[in-house]
Amino acid sequence: MNGKRSVYISALTYTGISALASTLFLGATFAWGDYTRVARAGGAGWVFLLSMIILMPTITPWVKKRLDQPRDGRQGNKPKEAAMSVQESGSSAKGTAATDPVCGMSVDPATTRWSSDHQGTKYYFCAKGCKESFDKKPADYIK
Repeated sequence: MNGKRSVYISALTYTGISALASTLFLGATFAWGDYTRVARAGGAGWVFLLSMIILMPTITPWVKKRLDQPRDGRQGNKPKEAAMSVQESGSSAKGTAATDPVCGMSVDPATTRWSSDHQGTKYYFCAKGCKESFDKKPADYIK
């Protein structure tokens, strides 16, 4: 749902900013210039189009990142406590999933290649990058 929502919000954002820039251009031509109607309309059209071209690839990832960011110390949609991996004892049973403490992704302890032991707990990771991030500063990913 966040994916569709971010598309709508980003489209409204960059379209609104482009329309505002175009309107400001029109206002400036009326206030400080002796332009024909065609020049004003053409200039405003170009300002709108160029603003859309510049803002679309800039605003879309920014909005998506903002919507995916937790606002209350959570990681993804799960609380930090839920991001902790399961204890080593019994965690390799088939069907038991662990949670990558770095990105919050569900990981199968029986098949993943990346894991780390920290203070008696074994943590499992979806990728090498997540393991490396955790190994540098485990305290950042554990409550």
